[in-house]
Amino acid sequence: MDDYWLSPDGVLWKPDYTGVNKLVFYEEDHPYYDPEALWSNYDLIPTGNNGKVRRQHISSQVRIYPPTWSGEWNDWPTLRLLFENGILKDWEDITGYRKKYNLEVV
Repeated sequence: MDDYWLSPDGVLWKPDYTGVNKLVFYEEDHPYYDPEALWSNYDLIPTGNNGKVRRQHISSQVRIYPPTWSGEWNDWPTLRLLFENGILKDWEDITGYRKKYNLEVV
């Protein structure tokens, strides 16, 4: 889910950076061309276009968890999210973490 954004109203979005940069390869006569670095004779040039955020029409179950956790692996907080056509329809605390630590959903 690092690449996605879930809006407060439960709609799933994803950034799209298509067309933001142009890939340019340097020829031998270019001042930035380096004959010793054949795999790095290119650059990404900004096109002036901005990225867009596009709605994702995914229908699937997804499990999410925090990127870091200092506890035991079997206590790792995990949620199951159910998406239908890109809209969050249901979620469940699989590990019981909220109940175990008496936490409320805000």
